[in-house]
Amino acid sequence: MNNIIFSMPGCIKCKIAKDFLHEQSIPFIEKNVKNEGKEDFQQFYVKNRKFIYRNSEGIVFPIFTDGTKIRQGLGPILAYLQSGTNLDGFVEIGVMHKEWVDGLNVSRGNPEYGEDFLTLLRYLKSKAMKLKIDTNGKNSELLGRILKEGLADMVVMEVLGPKTLYSQIAGETIDFSDIEKTISIVPQFPQYRFYTTVVPVIREEKFMSTVWSFFCLATAWMNSYGGLLFTRLMVGLGCAGYNTAGYALIGAWFPPRKRGLMTGLFNTGQPLGAFVGVGIAGWLAG
Repeated sequence: MNNIIFSMPGCIKCKIAKDFLHEQSIPFIEKNVKNEGKEDFQQFYVKNRKFIYRNSEGIVFPIFTDGTKIRQGLGPILAYLQSGTNLDGFVEIGVMHKEWVDGLNVSRGNPEYGEDFLTLLRYLKSKAMKLKIDTNGKNSELLGRILKEGLADMVVMEVLGPKTLYSQIAGETIDFSDIEKTISIVPQFPQYRFYTTVVPVIREEKFMSTVWSFFCLATAWMNSYGGLLFTRLMVGLGCAGYNTAGYALIGAWFPPRKRGLMTGLFNTGQPLGAFVGVGIAGWLAG
């Protein structure tokens, strides 16, 4: 069957995909969707509309088909040409423009094909592409190799939740030591970001203490304003559970005339301790 690549004029990623096809001696037909291939693409699009990704800015190019599979975007096309479907999970359609390639996820692919994934990243870097890698913490060893070889310009980690809930939220059994290793690796990349998505879960009674402990630990690895702010906000979330319990305790044990004073002491104790701690931390450490 004919290999067809639909391209756009001036598309850098289209050129890289064509270069790869030439380098691998894979025969193909190019159809420029703005020129001679316009009608062919319109027919192809109508027939395969449900398989073609389109965002608010339009259709992502290049698009490749061998008559059996359709791959869209530079990453998915190169992954398919290089390794068939083995890199599915590692690579999906990206949305970033110009020299950036995203849609690369170190955690979603099969670790058995990690070397193939690295080969793909090396090729993209050889073409002066900037790579954005996503992770949820899994496959820390592979992420470490990416760091060592300088194969990523930005890493974004989705922190799914505290240790006791990680596997539940991920929907699979997770080795949390793998997550901890990833958290320590991520800040070493040129650009990085942590984020979390709030999802409803059935939680245990110790949920708040677990959140507090996990993000207190994560604070130690932050070396940016954004990362520190994020972890401190999550520490505050963990503390919220104790604050609620504290107010309930004051209401239950103290008469109305003393509740204002006790609430004030309750609220000022922690920041006062932190203020005093700045002055005596060195003495305590010694």
